[in-house]
Amino acid sequence: ETAAMLPFEGNIVWSVLKQWDHLDDDERELIMSITGTTIYSRAVDGGTEPRPFVPTVRSMADLLQGNINPDEDTEVPPGSVAIKLLQCEDADCTDVTEEVVVQPSLTTRVIGIMRSLSEKIATASAAPTAAEIAFVNSVPLPVYQLLAASNAVNNTGIAEAKINQYAEYVAIEFAHALLARAGRMGTDVRLIGTKFDANQLAQMELHREAALDFLRTIQAERQTAEQKAQGFVAFASDVAQMKRTMRANMPQQLVDLLSYAGIAAR
Repeated sequence: ETAAMLPFEGNIVWSVLKQWDHLDDDERELIMSITGTTIYSRAVDGGTEPRPFVPTVRSMADLLQGNINPDEDTEVPPGSVAIKLLQCEDADCTDVTEEVVVQPSLTTRVIGIMRSLSEKIATASAAPTAAEIAFVNSVPLPVYQLLAASNAVNNTGIAEAKINQYAEYVAIEFAHALLARAGRMGTDVRLIGTKFDANQLAQMELHREAALDFLRTIQAERQTAEQKAQGFVAFASDVAQMKRTMRANMPQQLVDLLSYAGIAAR
């Protein structure tokens, strides 16, 4: 009971993000870079001394194009960006530093995931990884259906064209899904039973608000990307059209078999 009354020590945002098993540590660092965080360590008087870290990523453009101009000695390959992130120096993330990182842009990462899924569908070589399943489940678009239909037409060029057509839109929706969860951190804190005092809960609310601010800035970019990708309706129509094309190219015997199995109606 006494232990339960002790103030929390550690990285307040990281302690919540670690409860979400569907995230990897890179995604946790990305969310923390958007929300900022506060680290509490034992003070001389026995209290917990807060060390706040402000967000380093403030817009979707930061994720798609980077947020810092690299120096002459820093090489940024095509498809990558230079971005300032909050990074953990230890497993519990009780030591955080601001680092300029050269990494694939969010769009490039999404293209990589979609290509991996597409190859597995085309070759039936392996099951999707846990990260790929989490990606498909987090994006409110029929990504897997689109890739499956693209590959069923038996033309790898079609699958690649569809991946490139929708990658930026899917990337923005993926970021929105990640941050929508972060925007509910205050609620999740209570659900998982983590013990914060009143001041720490107030600080957590500030970090949650940073996530919500980011979500608000995404809205215009979501609309722009949606228009470029012709929107969700066109996306779903694309899937439906590709399914019709796929079935038109099937032998009648296979169509009958799928209909018998109840697949044709899906």
